[in-house]
Amino acid sequence: MKITAEALKRLDACADQVALFEQHFPEGCIVTEEAALKAAAAGLDVAGFMRRQKRPLWEAYERQTRPLWEAYAQQARPLWKAYARQERLLREAPEAYAQQAQPLWEAHERQERPFREAYERQRALCACRVLLAAEEETP
Repeated sequence: MKITAEALKRLDACADQVALFEQHFPEGCIVTEEAALKAAAAGLDVAGFMRRQKRPLWEAYERQTRPLWEAYAQQARPLWKAYARQERLLREAPEAYAQQAQPLWEAHERQERPFREAYERQRALCACRVLLAAEEETP
């Protein structure tokens, strides 16, 4: 299966996603695990693409990614709780908030990013597998 910018446009993909796709895949791409990982690393909305597929493909994708989301949420939850607690304390000291809110958010992002990136890579691989399986089933 080949994905092109024109195919994305026919699926009513957002203009910014089409532009990002064209930037990273100017000739389009064949669905492979390598392409899926490249799409995830580029920040392409793989879930948005899958939502635009036929219902059985979307449902298969959802079934495969649900456990991934649960694992990501379990890993990230303590980080979000710690961030919320610290941010709440900062709000109680408005003079400190202006100086410390941004560094607090940046520290949280650094800690959470590896979990989010791993989750996005796994979601992209799931999308690839679902699309390839559907292609094999098509006569």
